[in-house]
Amino acid sequence: MKKDPDLLRPFDMEKAKAGEAICWSHLSDSFSFIGETAQGSIAGMTPKGLIATPSPHSLRMKPLFWKNSRPVYKGDKLWHRIAKKFIEVDCLQDEMGAAERGFFIDADGINAVAELCFWDEPKPKPAPLFQHEGKDVFPGDRLWNHQHKEYVTVARMQNIPAIGNVYYFVATDGSFCCAAFCSWEKPGDVLGTLDGLPVRVNSTLWHNYDNCWVKIVGILSNKDYLDDTGTSRSPCYLHWDKPEPPKTTQVRYANVYNGTDQPMLGPIHFTKELAEKSASCDARGIARIEWEE
Repeated sequence: MKKDPDLLRPFDMEKAKAGEAICWSHLSDSFSFIGETAQGSIAGMTPKGLIATPSPHSLRMKPLFWKNSRPVYKGDKLWHRIAKKFIEVDCLQDEMGAAERGFFIDADGINAVAELCFWDEPKPKPAPLFQHEGKDVFPGDRLWNHQHKEYVTVARMQNIPAIGNVYYFVATDGSFCCAAFCSWEKPGDVLGTLDGLPVRVNSTLWHNYDNCWVKIVGILSNKDYLDDTGTSRSPCYLHWDKPEPPKTTQVRYANVYNGTDQPMLGPIHFTKELAEKSASCDARGIARIEWEE
């Protein structure tokens, strides 16, 4: 995982005096805070045991751990995919490798792991307004209006009930439209189809072989598409979206204990055997935690 040092918080003398960890701005070496000199300079120790007095501009506040290239500090809030709520980060668990694995304790004293958290709450997919030509229509979709002879952007439904499969909507320019007089594409603008969807002039497609986006401007007699650089592009290498890396199933194990209001998880382990060995006498059982990423 790439760490973005530009997101580190600036050095704070008072927090360093209070015991919060610090680090170099370039992240390559550790640095331990000792105190403030009589002259007001920062005194610290390098990994080789040498005393140094660097400029505060060379130092940053060290995060507890990293999540998606972003540093995580005490007080940050993460969305927990199992608890379905934001939890506040308090400190690292007393486990070997906790910072590297993102094992932390939240403000309620419950063990958590960064792998089960997001920075933001996942947004639910909006419901479609209606279906047209076999496809769902959402606000912001563009349709060709045969009456107005132009593309219109769907904003919302009219306050008129659908008659059969005929739907009435309002465009972003305020015009009232009937879906029966619309199509997804302008007549004559479609060059061909790809994966069941129409390819038109200026469509942008992902080329798997060259690993780049290409803009389609025409079609050749052999049914290859022509991009804006004059290069022939075979449909077998083209896709609408850049392929995502294959997802793998992640599995972890944790002991389950009685909490104040609900069961709570103990430290996360990579195998069931490790969880069994670490279980205390009051453990209720072992939870198997599984997700894809």
